[in-house]
Amino acid sequence: MKTDGILTFTAEYKRAMSSGLRQVLSRDLLPGEALIFLDFAVIHKRFGRRPAFLVLTSRRFLFFEHDLFQVKQVAGGFWVDLSSLEMVETPGIRFLKPKGQSARLVYSTESGEETVLFNVGRPGVPDKTETLVKNLSLRFKVGEKQVYTVGDTIIITDGSDFKHVRLRHWVFDLAPDYRREGLLALLTNEAVIRQRLHNLLYLNLSGEVCWRADLPTSRGTPDSYLKIQVGEETIKGHTWSGLICELNPKDGCITGIQRIPGVFGPGKNDVDIEVVSEDNSKKALLLYAGEDRLENGLYRLFVPTTHLFKERLFGSEACWSPDGRYLAVQEVFLGSGQGIQSVGIVVFDLANEKEALVEKSVSRSFIPQGWSPEGKLIFGRGRLSERGETKMISMEEVFWLPLKNPGCSERTRKY
Repeated sequence: MKTDGILTFTAEYKRAMSSGLRQVLSRDLLPGEALIFLDFAVIHKRFGRRPAFLVLTSRRFLFFEHDLFQVKQVAGGFWVDLSSLEMVETPGIRFLKPKGQSARLVYSTESGEETVLFNVGRPGVPDKTETLVKNLSLRFKVGEKQVYTVGDTIIITDGSDFKHVRLRHWVFDLAPDYRREGLLALLTNEAVIRQRLHNLLYLNLSGEVCWRADLPTSRGTPDSYLKIQVGEETIKGHTWSGLICELNPKDGCITGIQRIPGVFGPGKNDVDIEVVSEDNSKKALLLYAGEDRLENGLYRLFVPTTHLFKERLFGSEACWSPDGRYLAVQEVFLGSGQGIQSVGIVVFDLANEKEALVEKSVSRSFIPQGWSPEGKLIFGRGRLSERGETKMISMEEVFWLPLKNPGCSERTRKY
């Protein structure tokens, strides 16, 4: 389990525990109760600090201390009895050092409220108490169900029936979807610079993963979600690649994309190209994806709400037919080392889910130049305004094929 650097033992690593603690947990865990998290801790008391172990399960939080030759529980309760958990100033006097921060946990018992002030981790390693507190503070009610997180686990209960879902990555954020009675979970991606991770998940209240959000970049490109926003009608995710994606709540497909302001630096937000039809009824977006070795711009093609061609590369030239039915784009085919091998003029009939490769060329200036009033595609080298070489073809003459890589293809993989 990955946990932002917090030392975590689970049931898979029983040898890492002391024999005394292992015996106590084996004896005291309830039927169906899963051991999720165990780490070293320090409990702050009125007259000093005491080393301890913090144990988190799917049902309870427990604190243990070594007492001579045995391990005993000194505090703990059920998650449903947790009243508050927050960061506060660490008590005590510290000369020439700034005050530290500790976690204050308040829970209800039969005799009243109990409070534990503690930190997580061992001496000599970065304190991860705040990370743990943020994770454990992801608690809310959806419908008749109480939902909370413990490490990489989401726990759903109605007070009598407990279900827990382990997601293999630390839960960084959890947002309720009250309208559809579901949960949107954002998992951590510690290796974001090197790793591609579909870390935005939607779960129903039965604990089933309904979908994983699609990513706007091509397969193999390091990317993941960093932030989520849930509205009454929309779900939005901010990606590491610098895009804000609007997602379909039913399946996690991308239905809208916009560039995060300032991602390329001041004054460099106009790197994407918008292509609008003559009657403004259709729009396509060429999303900047980088450059080839000759410094020519490369783009992904996105048609809002319907199609995202993220596994293919396109040039900067595109145009809609007069009736808005067809979209002609210059597609780029790369050879080894990101050098251009060839380009081609591709026409999309998105309403009928088909496309046609009109012609290929080795010249980068080979582009779609426009459309005739009769609906024929004009293409060739250079622009019409520059009196370049031109050809013309009707849509009845091209050879139509089914769309290739129209988007959401990665999401078919099992989580």
